[in-house]
Amino acid sequence: VFRTDQAYERFWDARQVWAEMNGVIRSLARAAVTKCEGEQLDEILAHLCAFPVALKQHLRGERNPTEIEVVFESFDAKRRWDSDGWYNTIDAILGANNMPVTLLTSLSLSLASPPGLAPALSERTEDRIEDGVNRLASAVASCEAIKCTPIPLSYSRHTSRFFTLFSLTLPFALVEQSAYWLVAPITAGISWVLFATEEIGHVIEEPFGNGLSQEQDSSEIPELSEERLRSVFKFFDSDASGS
Repeated sequence: VFRTDQAYERFWDARQVWAEMNGVIRSLARAAVTKCEGEQLDEILAHLCAFPVALKQHLRGERNPTEIEVVFESFDAKRRWDSDGWYNTIDAILGANNMPVTLLTSLSLSLASPPGLAPALSERTEDRIEDGVNRLASAVASCEAIKCTPIPLSYSRHTSRFFTLFSLTLPFALVEQSAYWLVAPITAGISWVLFATEEIGHVIEEPFGNGLSQEQDSSEIPELSEERLRSVFKFFDSDASGS
């Protein structure tokens, strides 16, 4: 019971952090849409959309460049300006040890205007967006704390040994209290409940792992037709102006 409770508490804490992160991203996207325009808007939205993907890969120890590239290419925001000139945003993020933190740094740089140009954002708007970026950085730290603080392995081994010993000695206790033909199914049923409960604890104690994901088989995902793509673009570009 202790293990399952602790595992669910970790799962719930992770769920709350992720929900708060989603709220911050939506608020930043709304602020960007109302206060920004042009290439700067595309860059900010691309960074915000790519952040959950980068954080997921960081917590799972994965590196899938395609997932990051698709987001940036959909917004056509592959390069941006910093004090040293132009650099490739995707390569900088994928080459970093901590992708979400690097992505947030790139997002902060996207708020600044290139040298020689007037600031595109007011100081108040920039401070508001930076406050949201700081909250996203705090979410990264909270997720890393949950990921890097597992339930002690010694306790997991202790419960496994106890369940094994209990299951092995249970038939001896049942043989005198029930019919012989009931001993095996009763022992199997109780052992299944105990070990299944322990396995649930193992799964939910890693809320950022693959144990709870239900990714659809690629063969079952329908391909996007040209007609479907045209309908999507027409919805966002009703006047066919391309803007």
